[in-house]
Amino acid sequence: MSIARENSEMFLKKLFSVYYENKSLYVPMHLEKREFGFFLFEKGIMLRHVSFRTHMELQNYVKTAVPRHIYYSSAFYELPSMKTMNEKKWIGAELIFDIDADHINTPCKKVHDKWTCLDCGHSGFGLPPKRCPVCKSTKIKHDSWICEKCLAKAKEETVKIIEEFLMNDFGISKSEITVFYSGHRGYHIHVNSDFIYQLGQSERREIANYILGINIIPEYHGFLEITSSGKNILLAPQKNDIGWRGRLITALISVIKNIEFFEDVPLSKKKLQIIKSNKQQILHALSMNPPHLKAVRGLNKHDLRSLIVFSAKIFGGKIDAPVTADIKRLIRLPNSLHGKTGFIVKAVPLSEIDSFNPLVDAIAFTKGEVTLKLIDSTPSIIINNETYGPYKKDAYVTVPLSVGVYLLARGKAELGGDINVSEGIFYLG
Repeated sequence: MSIARENSEMFLKKLFSVYYENKSLYVPMHLEKREFGFFLFEKGIMLRHVSFRTHMELQNYVKTAVPRHIYYSSAFYELPSMKTMNEKKWIGAELIFDIDADHINTPCKKVHDKWTCLDCGHSGFGLPPKRCPVCKSTKIKHDSWICEKCLAKAKEETVKIIEEFLMNDFGISKSEITVFYSGHRGYHIHVNSDFIYQLGQSERREIANYILGINIIPEYHGFLEITSSGKNILLAPQKNDIGWRGRLITALISVIKNIEFFEDVPLSKKKLQIIKSNKQQILHALSMNPPHLKAVRGLNKHDLRSLIVFSAKIFGGKIDAPVTADIKRLIRLPNSLHGKTGFIVKAVPLSEIDSFNPLVDAIAFTKGEVTLKLIDSTPSIIINNETYGPYKKDAYVTVPLSVGVYLLARGKAELGGDINVSEGIFYLG
C-alpha cells in the first residue's frame, strides 16, 4: 500500500472514530443472543464470533476498534460467541430481504456504470455482459455507482415488497416490519415475529421464490384452458384478483405491450414477431370479461405459458434470494457507517419512507472540505442535492467532506495534501 493510500485510510479511520464517539449505535432486540462481526481498517481483517451483554459493551468495543464495517446476525443463539454454528445452538432468526440497485436494470446505469474485460480491455457502459462480446472472456470488472434515480428505484421496490407481498399476500403487519437504508445501494427489510423466527432455509427459499416470481405455475393462478366453439381458449384471471392472480395478468399485459423492449423473452424470433404483429388482437382479448388468450396462428399454448412465466419473473420483487433463505446471515448494524461509502446505515420509518433521500438523510459528515487527488475517473455524483464531477483521473479537487469520504471509501481518490487529522475539523450530521 502506498504512503498516500495509507494516509487516506488513516484519515478515514479517524473520521469513523469521531463518528462513533458521538453517535449511539442501534441495539437489536435480544442483543446478548446475537453474533457480531467486524471488518477492520487494518489489512482487511474480519473478526467474527463476538457477542455483547449490553449496549455499553458494544459501544465501547466499537469506539476502541473503530471498524470499517459492522455486522450482526439475523439469528439468535444460546452461545453466540462460540466458533462453530453447532456450538452456538441456533434458536431462531429474523426474515431478511435485501433490495440492491445493482439487481435492478435501471436506464441510469448506462450513464454511470462501466464494465471492462480484464483479458482484452474491451469496455462498455451499463450492466456487464456475462461474456466479453469481443474475446468471450468471463473476466469482467464492473465499476458500479449510485445515483438518485437508481436509489429511488430500489426504494420503490422496497415499498412494493412490503405492501404487495409481505402485507397483502402474507398478512404481515406493519408493526412486524422494519426498514433500513443499507448505507450503499439499497435497503434491508427485517421481519420479526415468533412464527417467522422458526422458519428453516427451505421455507425461506420458498418465500423468496414467491416474491421473485420463480416457479409460478399459471394453472394454479387462474389461467385455465377451455374449448369454446371448437377452439382452444386460455381463460385468464382478473386484474383485481388478489395475489399472483391479479399480478400475473397485469404483468402479462405490460410485457405484451412492451414486447419489443425485452431482450430475453424465451421465444424464437419468429414467435416474437407473431406476437408483435398480433399485439392489438391479443391485448383486446385480455381486456374482455372474462380476459382470455385466443389461439393465434403460429402460437401454441406452450408459447403462451412461457410468456406468462417470463412475465412473472419480470414483475416479481427484486430481492437477493440467498439473503432471505439464510438463517445465519450477518447483516449491517443500523447507525453504523458503511465502509465503502461513509454513509449511515439508517433506520427508515415506514411513515417516512416516501420522503427519505439517502443522498441527503444518510450523510454522516455535513461540514468541512478536503482536497483529493483522483486515482480513477468518476461519473458525476449528487450528494446533498449538489452535483460534483465528473472527475478525471489524476485531477486535484477540493470537495465537501461528505463527497471526499465517499470517494476515499470507494478507493477512487487519495488525500491531495497534508491534513492535520484532529477532531476539531470534522462535523457530524
